[in-house]
Amino acid sequence: MPEPPRSAAVAGLLQLFFGWFGIGRFYIGSTSIAVIQLCLGIIGIFLTIFCFVGVVILVPLTLWTFIESDDDVRTRHSGLQR
Repeated sequence: MPEPPRSAAVAGLLQLFFGWFGIGRFYIGSTSIAVIQLCLGIIGIFLTIFCFVGVVILVPLTLWTFIESDDDVRTRHSGLQR
C-alpha cells in the first residue's frame, strides 16, 4: 500500500511548533536530522532547567527550526504536496 502524500504546510507547521523535538522532520521522513534535533532539544531543556546553560543550545536550535520550517521543508523535499 503506497504512503499517503505529505503536505509541505503540515511539515512546516510541525517544524515551527515542535521543532525542538524534530517532529516536522519525522513527518517527512528525515529521521537522522529529526533525531539530532530531538537530542539537542532534550539536552537543551534539561540543561536549562538545572543550570541555565542549555540556553546556549536552545537559541541556535530555535533559529534552526524557524528557518527550516519556512524554507528548508518546502524547497528540499520536492515530493511534498504544496
